[in-house]
Amino acid sequence: MNSNTKKISEYKWGSFTEEEKEEIVNSYASLVDFLARRIAIRLPPNIEVQDLVNAGIIGLIDAVDKFDENRKVDFKTYAQYRIRGAILDSLRALDWVPRSVREKSSAIGDVIHELEGTYGRAATEEEIAGALGVEIHEFHKLLYRVKGADLLSFEDFQLSDESSSRLTLEAVLLSDEDDALDKLEMRDLYDLLANAIDHLPQKERLVVTLYYYEELTMKE
Repeated sequence: MNSNTKKISEYKWGSFTEEEKEEIVNSYASLVDFLARRIAIRLPPNIEVQDLVNAGIIGLIDAVDKFDENRKVDFKTYAQYRIRGAILDSLRALDWVPRSVREKSSAIGDVIHELEGTYGRAATEEEIAGALGVEIHEFHKLLYRVKGADLLSFEDFQLSDESSSRLTLEAVLLSDEDDALDKLEMRDLYDLLANAIDHLPQKERLVVTLYYYEELTMKE
């Protein structure tokens, strides 16, 4: 934060000037950049980080306009929530999977159907790669492009020797991108909640832990 800029606690929320509003936005611009890049590493490479940053700035401005200090919530925590939400909303508004990637996804789905019909079980990565005529590392790159890095890991794929409770590779490939974004949003929400719990006083943190994790009642 610039040395000439007020501390966040010094602002009179709801009645500051446009200059003060701009100061706050500039002060937290690095937070927008951090969150945008964190989300970007889980998305296909065709997504521009700057587009995510632009959406995040809109979320930050919205946070400044709507923040209520009477709720006793740290502004940075509230801003993170609004910034992430704005970025994810912008992704939902886009057709962020290129046509070529959709075609590759469809081709993989067709191969999976064919292999399952032939073997009567879930296909392995090696079998799918072989049917597509690519090396296993090229197949992994293709999966990365189809679903994006870290949205769903390879461990989520149900191969022939895996538990039936896991997702099938076909289900992962053909799942709606909104569902993947929901998973990303929930993961970030968990991170946000965990961070908030860590900053609670020890007694309150213990109550939350016992109530939600040990399933004790508030009275207990």
